[in-house]
Amino acid sequence: MTTPIASISPPPEEELSNHLATFVPSETTTEERHRADVFKGAYISTLKGDVRGALTPHLFHDLSEKKNARDPFSGLDYDATTLLSGGLSWDRHIGENVNKEAQYGFHNSDQSVIKTSLEKGLLDALPGGALRLFSYGGGDRQAFIHKEGQFIKALKNSFEHEVVSLSAVDILRRYSYQNAFFSSEHLGVRSHTIVGDFMENGKLATPENEKGRAFIMVFGGPLLNAPIHKDGPPAEDKYIQYLHKMTLQHGVGTFVAMTVDTDQDPKRQEENYKIRPRDPFESFTLSAHARAMQQGIILKPFDIFKHWRANSRYDDTINAVDIFWECKKKLNITTQEEFFSFSRGNRQTVTLSHKWDEAKHRDLCAQAGWKVHEIFEEKDNPNKLVLAESIALPGPAF
Repeated sequence: MTTPIASISPPPEEELSNHLATFVPSETTTEERHRADVFKGAYISTLKGDVRGALTPHLFHDLSEKKNARDPFSGLDYDATTLLSGGLSWDRHIGENVNKEAQYGFHNSDQSVIKTSLEKGLLDALPGGALRLFSYGGGDRQAFIHKEGQFIKALKNSFEHEVVSLSAVDILRRYSYQNAFFSSEHLGVRSHTIVGDFMENGKLATPENEKGRAFIMVFGGPLLNAPIHKDGPPAEDKYIQYLHKMTLQHGVGTFVAMTVDTDQDPKRQEENYKIRPRDPFESFTLSAHARAMQQGIILKPFDIFKHWRANSRYDDTINAVDIFWECKKKLNITTQEEFFSFSRGNRQTVTLSHKWDEAKHRDLCAQAGWKVHEIFEEKDNPNKLVLAESIALPGPAF
């Protein structure tokens, strides 16, 4: 004789299921194929040395775990699909640093200055009424909870403001999904997922016909990763272009809260950005090679850790941390169109993290048609929070 473990009754007919979303494989979408082409251009430009810092947004990418006949990582003594996946490496990097003192100007220092700005009355500087919130590059769940989450909770508790919705904009699908879900389920906000590069986009697929003023949150300094093209305009011009795009996307009257790292001490920054062999940040920095192999850009795969290391230095000529690949031993890279040869010691810049002071931020915002209402700061914290409002459309030349 058997004993029933549980008794299950049919649910009442009035209980309904909800169709929340439909997910399609990313590689089948036109947008993802376009992003793959853009990555290819950035990767080749980096190998050539034509652009410093072209790859930053493209490092936030999850390698596919699908196996096929052409496995570029076969024969390695480590799991490259996990270890050299940019998105997963960034998750591990955040996990290692979440309880440490501020590193790379993105976590604890940001978290602290956000808290202080809210305590000092930042919300009083915002016009009352309905707000449509946008998270630009909220990143992993931990970062989103401790940064954007502080703002959302404060606005939800404000008698002067109504939170209409949150749009989680990120180039990595997984981050957009999980942050929108957290905002909806844990903070009670109608939330949208938007996958795209908010810095280089033509136009974001933002929800239409929603009331309210746009309020953008940009934490961790992604706007300060502006690349520098050989014989091209300076990074400052690119930063102004990013602000112009925000105005065109969301309209005059848009507000932005963004954190910026203003520490220009070379020794401190080089210590903050110190990279250890095979640590998550090195894996993150080198992950573009793995993506290029999996995408078929590199025709003859190679052992990435055997041939490259990641390193950093402070470039005081542009006040930026230069994060670069350094060749460990002679290497030839064959791509679909070109052949590259690297010798031991050759360097290619992957990411630039600009460390501009408060005066420069005020000046660049003014040039872009944004009014800085206030810059919030704390003692002994180099990270500041800039609150600015778009007050003019870009000129016709933009």
